Amino acid sequence: MERKLSYAALDGQVTTDEARESVTLLSSLPAAECGRVVSTMDPACFERILGILPTYSHRLLGPLLESCTDPERKLRLFGAYHKAAIRSDARLERQKTKDEGVPGKQTDAQKENQRLNQRRDSILEATVAEIDEETAFLIERQKGGTALSLQDVEALIQRKEYEHRIEMKYNVNLTNDIQQGNRRQADAKPTDRVTWSEKELTQLDAGLGRLPIEHVRNNQHLSEIRRTKLDKEWDKDRKEWVDDPHVGGYASPSDHSVHITDTGASGAPWRTPKTSALAHHRADGTGREQQLSLMEEVIGHEIGHNVHQQDAALFQRFQAATGWEHLDRTTLKARLMAPAPAGQGLDATNADKKVKELDWDYAHSNPQDHFAEYYVKAIHAPESLYEQLKAKPSQELAEARKDVSRLQRRGSKTAAAHIAAAKDKARQAERDQQSREKQWAILREDVFHLRQGDVDGRVAAFTAKLPANKVQLARAFKQKAAMCMTPQQLQDLEAEFHAKL
Repeated sequence: MERKLSYAALDGQVTTDEARESVTLLSSLPAAECGRVVSTMDPACFERILGILPTYSHRLLGPLLESCTDPERKLRLFGAYHKAAIRSDARLERQKTKDEGVPGKQTDAQKENQRLNQRRDSILEATVAEIDEETAFLIERQKGGTALSLQDVEALIQRKEYEHRIEMKYNVNLTNDIQQGNRRQADAKPTDRVTWSEKELTQLDAGLGRLPIEHVRNNQHLSEIRRTKLDKEWDKDRKEWVDDPHVGGYASPSDHSVHITDTGASGAPWRTPKTSALAHHRADGTGREQQLSLMEEVIGHEIGHNVHQQDAALFQRFQAATGWEHLDRTTLKARLMAPAPAGQGLDATNADKKVKELDWDYAHSNPQDHFAEYYVKAIHAPESLYEQLKAKPSQELAEARKDVSRLQRRGSKTAAAHIAAAKDKARQAERDQQSREKQWAILREDVFHLRQGDVDGRVAAFTAKLPANKVQLARAFKQKAAMCMTPQQLQDLEAEFHAKL
């Protein structure tokens, strides 16, 4: 074999056929023998295999990659093999979307095929660059004195293959920052090198899998999901970029990228309940039914931003429904303490508590985060969102009206001022109930496309199928269906109840 890969006196070169024959010969050996030969062969011969074998034939390197025990050679074999593999996978995917029609005469389906193909091509180009960068990084690190181990290479292989599966599954580009830029250059934010971990990818996959397909795979304006070390802000006094460890992620309205930082990549959720029966997050759950992770919460939040950023009309309707005003905390507290109808008439202690309430504090910071917080709760904790937007406001309105009736029944024994205050409180409760009802409807119908008629139809169909001895299931199904925010949640609920028949 080494004769095939050596420069002969007469021909002076190694042909592509000889390189291919050498790889085929090596692949035919038992795995242990193949690994020994690949790991110990003359360095020049190894270089000729990679340099002369055409890139379209690099998938033939699979058996050599699998059996190789030399870390650096295994790393370089993987780089060549993986780039060939993802190109092959992309070609197979393109067969499903090859009909792009004729420019100017395309159908909507053909335009979507073209978009999917262009997105896939950009993912492929970015992945090839990432492989080259990560391979070069490890080799340079070894030259600097940090030994490269087989475990390092195996970890890279598993991670990049997982990234590729997620990219093909959702047609979304997973990227990561590299070390570049100058901390003292004000007009360009620098970045620090970071890569996805396998655990992060597992949680990201779980988070993306719960989102509507139109918000991920079919999202025309989701350019990439990027792993970022930490967000940075320009410090005017120090005249340098400084890390902001409080930001878990962010969505760029300019290039439609979504970023996940170290802060948001691991840990427990900050504001969303970790368990939910309707979203299948269980306390003792595993796999798809595991408890909510911070990664899932953050990616959901940032995709929520991405959704409202590309639909200004929808966001304006939502903002109008909320009655959003930009108030600082001092002004907000004063508003809460003001008598109804201008405020809620709270005392200082309860006003402070309301302002600092953990579950709503972040959402109260601006209307964009208000939307994103509701979005992520709709996906991962619909019961909680139902309580906050439907059940609790209705209950508070009923209690306020009951107070008015009680005071009016007492007649002249009740001061007119007390009755007027109770009526003001009831009017405020009614406005709040109507506002939250509108927010619920916008999210459920316009964002997630679940119509009340669809819910009613599923309830009626399920009830009609019930045998006489199980009619009690109809009420339970109706109650839970009322809380569903997405078609998938309703579909899963229906399957769960059908299993009880």
